[in-house]
Amino acid sequence: MNVTQVFNQLNRFIDEADSTYVTDSDREEWLEMGYNEFRGHVVGVAPEIYMKNATITMDNSLSYDFANPPAGGLALLGANATERLYRIYRVSIPNTDGSINRYLPAFANPAIFSNIKFSYGTGWTLTGTRLVLSGPAQGTVRIDYVPMGSVDWTKHAPGDNEFIDDLTPFHSLIALLAAQYYQVADAAANSVLDRQLTMRLKQLDEYVSQERTPTGAHYVEERTDDWFGF
Repeated sequence: MNVTQVFNQLNRFIDEADSTYVTDSDREEWLEMGYNEFRGHVVGVAPEIYMKNATITMDNSLSYDFANPPAGGLALLGANATERLYRIYRVSIPNTDGSINRYLPAFANPAIFSNIKFSYGTGWTLTGTRLVLSGPAQGTVRIDYVPMGSVDWTKHAPGDNEFIDDLTPFHSLIALLAAQYYQVADAAANSVLDRQLTMRLKQLDEYVSQERTPTGAHYVEERTDDWFGF
């Protein structure tokens, strides 16, 4: 589905003819918020669906500021972000041919980097706008990340075909999520819509966790980031 189709579906769900009470701007804003929820739900189950990757260059440094990168660097946060970061999925050190040499384990608190464990390897964390490493890095570091959505929800005029993403079978969820914001504004509940939303979210979970990679659900991930598992 494209933006025009989802916009029209939202109109059918809310059935609100008063354009002074609910403007096109309101509908566009609700669709954007609904899509952010939709993406967040997908990322919580299968982040690789929206994942992208990029490389940054470290000059024997411990951190990289995504809001104030060096000239020509990767700006993912702050006022000048070219593509806004939602989540870093993983960080790795690539070989010269682009293949992965090793993945770096993630940690929530940079204070742990003072632990003697880090004499044997390197970890990373995101603190504010900065990627922080436990030890200085020289050369290329690869970032696998999930960006925020960038769909233009104003493109709903007849003939517009603004692309959303490849989860077309579940794009009705975006309209359902957007319709919930209308329910809040209208101070009214819609039990039929709520039941449909609950059912479709469950179907989405099943699809992204199993059906796009059918055998993926048959395996348990092995974690090697224990005390010495770098």
